[in-house]
Amino acid sequence: GDELTAARHAELAVFAGLARLRLAEIASGELRRCFDDVDRQVTEILQVREAAEQLLAAKISAAEDALAAAEHERARQQSAVAAAAQEAERAATRAKDRLEANEEYGLLLSAAREAHAIAEHAEAKAAAAERDRVAKTEPYDDHPVFTYLWQKGYGTSAYRSSPLIRMLDSALGRASGYERLRRNYWLLHEIPRGITEHSRRMRLKAESSLSAARALEAQAADAAGVPSTQRALAEAQQALREVEF
Repeated sequence: GDELTAARHAELAVFAGLARLRLAEIASGELRRCFDDVDRQVTEILQVREAAEQLLAAKISAAEDALAAAEHERARQQSAVAAAAQEAERAATRAKDRLEANEEYGLLLSAAREAHAIAEHAEAKAAAAERDRVAKTEPYDDHPVFTYLWQKGYGTSAYRSSPLIRMLDSALGRASGYERLRRNYWLLHEIPRGITEHSRRMRLKAESSLSAARALEAQAADAAGVPSTQRALAEAQQALREVEF
C-alpha cells in the first residue's frame, strides 16, 4: 500500500512536470524531445505501479488463504471440544448410574450425614454444658478447703501425703463434705468433656464414611472412563485456545 501510494505521488509529480516541460518546450522549440522523455518516465512509473499492485494482490491472497485455514482449524477444534464434552458427560452419567446402583455407597452417605448431624447436635450441647460448668463451678473454686483438697487429689489414687497430713486432710474432708462436692465438681467438668469426645467420635465417623464414599466414587469414575475423557476435553480446550484469534 505504501509503495502504491508512493508510485501514485511520483506519477502525479511527473504529470505536473510534464505540463511544465511542455510549456517550456513549446517556448523553446524542443517539444517533441520533451514528449519522448516524459512518455518514457510515465511508462516506467506505470510499470512500478503494476508490480506493486501485483505484489499487494499476492500478499492479500496469501492472507486470505491463511485466514480461511485458521477459520477451518478453529471450526475443527470447536467440533473436537464439543465431541470431547459430550463424551465426558456420557462418562459422568455412567459413573453416576454405577453409584446409584451401589447399595454400599448409599449406606455410606447416609451414615456420613447421620454422624455429621449427631456431631453438630453434640457440639451445641457441649457448648451449653461448658457454659453451665463455668457458672456452677465458681462456688467450688472460691471454697478454700475444697480447692486445697482438690488440688492435692484427695479422694483419688493421685493423693500422696504423710500419715499426719492424711489425718488432718481427712478431718477437713469430713467437716466440709468434700467427697460429695468432689463428685459434683468432677461431673461438672466431665459432662462437657464427655459430650465433646462424643462429638469428636461422630466427626471421625462422618469423615470415615465420607472418605469411603469418595473412594467408591473414584472407582466408579475410573470404571466409566471419566478421568480419560476429562483429560481429552482439557486437551481439546487447550488446542482451541491456541487457534483462537
